[in-house]
Parts: sequence; C-alpha cells; structure tokens
Amino acid sequence: MKLILWLNQLGKNDVSIAGGKGVSLGEMIKIDIPVPPGFVILSSAFEKFLEETGLNVEIDSIFHSISYKKIYTIENASEK
Repeated sequence: MKLILWLNQLGKNDVSIAGGKGVSLGEMIKIDIPVPPGFVILSSAFEKFLEETGLNVEIDSIFHSISYKKIYTIENASEK
C-alpha cells in the first residue's frame, strides 16, 4: 500500500487518493510550470492511521450518535 506519492507522479485521475491541490501541482509540473519538489500523503495513509490508532471506532461511535431530526446532535458531534 502506497502512503505517499511525489507531486511529479500525480495526474488528474488521482484526485480521490491525493486531493485536488496535490493533483493540480502534479498537472502544473507536467506542463513545465516551476513547482518545488514535494509529496502528498495519500488518503490511504490517513485511513491506516485512523485504523491503527482506533480513532475510526471513536469516529463511527460519534457518527452513530447523530439524529438528523435533532440539530443539536450534529453540533455536538462536530465539537467532539
């Protein structure tokens, strides 16, 4: 599983794994706009972090406490 990609490895089809800013910088490199070297931490790295720390369980618990009919539960979840 890749956790990072260099900007020059990114293209327009990578938005779902690298985000819009990283992809935009990758596309700029491809058309020879000067961009400093750099990398993007992929969404898979974030997902792995959540899983290995157990934060995904806590986040799921918070999401399950939301009742869309009671606006204050959305606000409470957002604060947590």
